[in-house]
Amino acid sequence: MSAKRQWPSLFPLACAGPLLVTVALLAGCGGAQGPTRYAVSGQVTYEGKPVPVGFIYFRPDVSRGGSGPACGARIEQGAYQTPAGRGCVGGPHLVEIVGQDGVGFESEEGYQADGQSLFPAYATEVDLPSEDVRQDFDIPVQSE
Repeated sequence: MSAKRQWPSLFPLACAGPLLVTVALLAGCGGAQGPTRYAVSGQVTYEGKPVPVGFIYFRPDVSRGGSGPACGARIEQGAYQTPAGRGCVGGPHLVEIVGQDGVGFESEEGYQADGQSLFPAYATEVDLPSEDVRQDFDIPVQSE
């Protein structure tokens, strides 16, 4: 009578492989959250008055050593605040600001608009610290 050979169960090994891969991927994802981002808020004025509606956009200035993700915020009644968890990294940034008069209308294409532009897109540079910060902007009157 021959004895049947019993192979060791492969079930624990079959489960351990995918489990180890999953744990390794989850551990790797924990460190891949990107650079620390900080809240940026402030006031935007034009001709001494708050910009009714607009948008402010911060882009790291790579020519001056900046790096990381860009950020931006909507301007309402002169105030802006970057969204929670989606602020700016510290360092040199190029800033672009657009502002409208806030008198809404429907465009010829059927889109709702926030009004007429108050000024041509305004660009400047700023160095942001690696901390939450208030950064105000006073748009100078631009001659034509």
